[in-house]
Amino acid sequence: MKRLRMSKQMSQEDLSNRSSLDRGYISDLELDKHEPGLGTLFALAIGLDIDFMDLMQAIHEYYKNG
Repeated sequence: MKRLRMSKQMSQEDLSNRSSLDRGYISDLELDKHEPGLGTLFALAIGLDIDFMDLMQAIHEYYKNG
């Protein structure tokens, strides 16, 4: 699977605390062991302090442009 890069210079632990997602699950996402569902994407947007629709647009552009 292709990887989307959105750098916030944040540790997995920090993102875990900010998103209420398990740090191990975040690691698995980074390693492409899981694909996040809609609820996880919302939690990641909150944890990254970005608008959910901006995240969806970035994902759309990534896959559109290959």
